[in-house]
Amino acid sequence: MNPDTLAALKLLRLSYMPDGDAKLVEDVFLLVGEISALVGTVRFESYIQSPRWHEVTRRAAIACLALSIDYSVKRENGSPVIVQLPSMRESLIWNLFQLSDFDFQHRFWLDRFTYDSVDDPIHFIFDDSTVAEEGFDDELMDVIYADATEPKLVMPVVHLLDKLIHRLGDLDSAAYMSAPEWPEIRAKARAAYEYVRRNRRGLGSPDHAIT
Repeated sequence: MNPDTLAALKLLRLSYMPDGDAKLVEDVFLLVGEISALVGTVRFESYIQSPRWHEVTRRAAIACLALSIDYSVKRENGSPVIVQLPSMRESLIWNLFQLSDFDFQHRFWLDRFTYDSVDDPIHFIFDDSTVAEEGFDDELMDVIYADATEPKLVMPVVHLLDKLIHRLGDLDSAAYMSAPEWPEIRAKARAAYEYVRRNRRGLGSPDHAIT
């Protein structure tokens, strides 16, 4: 990778950008560098024709979403909102987006050149977090949730998805997207995504803050 690019990435890590966000940006640059070494040209067309370009756009979308989250918001009384696991909150927002966005699903989940699928949000919700656990709303308050409204919007998505998983099992993304329940899942995921992402009570001190 270009030394100037590496220097810029180091500056990112010294800024207020949390380490996790800087790593997301770095991953995009590193992948572009790998493609550059393969195509050996400065023509943009050669980059976007690479089978790996979809992965660049996917990682860039994740980085943009993470960077859009405001870590400086405060409660109404001026005290900071301390969410213990903002990186998990970022993952929750990203996976809600995947479940909610028609264009994303058709562009990435149905594209044979990418590894993205409906399995990604399913694994996050049911395997990689406690979001799906009943009765955990209080425990997750100020951990990934900033207020009581957020789990009330997220849990209906979880319940609908759980029922669909039990019905369809390990079928592919196309089967899930064709299910009659899918439009409702997408709509509820959109409502949850929009609220959690734009919730001005959002995030305070990140778990990966630079000290």
